[in-house]
Amino acid sequence: MDFQTNNTNYVTNTQEKRVLTISIRKNEPVEKAIRRLKKRVDREGVLKIVRQKAYYEKPSEKRIRKQKAARRNAVRIRRMGTFRFQNNEFKSER
Repeated sequence: MDFQTNNTNYVTNTQEKRVLTISIRKNEPVEKAIRRLKKRVDREGVLKIVRQKAYYEKPSEKRIRKQKAARRNAVRIRRMGTFRFQNNEFKSER
């Protein structure tokens, strides 16, 4: 992760400063371009990040949230059966 220091007393994460852009194609209606932008925003998870950062989250709350997510993922993987990660794909050993 790249970090950048500003003249102020805090450090910002440079990876979070990505800008989503779409270009309107020739003879494309604006509504269709807006629909493409909405899909890209959903795929990138921008709204989720904005909602998380709307309020301060204590480090202990962040740790607990991540532990709960890890437990949910472990249960889901266990429920699907045993898997091994090979060639960037999950392959079942059933």
